[in-house]
Amino acid sequence: METTALEDGKLYPVTVRTNFKFTNLRSWISLLIRLRYGSKCNHAAIFYRYRGQVWVYEADNRGVFPVLLRNWKRKGDEIYAVNLEEKKNSYARMTEKVGNKYDYFAFIRHLGRWVGWKKSKNSGKRMTCYEYVGFVYGLENWYKLRPSDLEKI
Repeated sequence: METTALEDGKLYPVTVRTNFKFTNLRSWISLLIRLRYGSKCNHAAIFYRYRGQVWVYEADNRGVFPVLLRNWKRKGDEIYAVNLEEKKNSYARMTEKVGNKYDYFAFIRHLGRWVGWKKSKNSGKRMTCYEYVGFVYGLENWYKLRPSDLEKI
C-alpha cells in the first residue's frame, strides 16, 4: 500500500499478513491464525495521515495505541486495503479506545472455537485488532469479528 497517496485527516483500514520467519514467535502465532480461519491475513489496523505523518492505530499485545508508520514493527509484512466506508464519527471512535487493553482471552478463543462476546457493558473494554477496526467503523457485531471477516467486505 502506497502511503504517499493517503489524504490528510482520512482513515484507511488495512489487513496485514505477517511474513513467516521460523525464529519469530509472532510469525508462528500469525500462521496459526491464518490456518485456523483460512484467511490470507492475521492482523488489522487503521492508517491515519495527519500533517503529513502516517499513524497506525491498532490493537496488539500492548493494547490499543497509535504508532508512527516509520516506527511500526510490521515493516516488510504484506498490507492490504479494506473497503470500509468511513462514518462521520469514525475518528472519534478510533481515539475513544486508545489505551484499552488487548483481549488475550478472546485471542486464545480465536484459536479454539470462537463465538465472540455477548454484547454487554463489558464488550469493548479489551479488544483484538479485528474487533477494534470493526468498532471504529461501526460494523454490526464488531465484537464477534474474526480475521477472515474483513476479507469478505
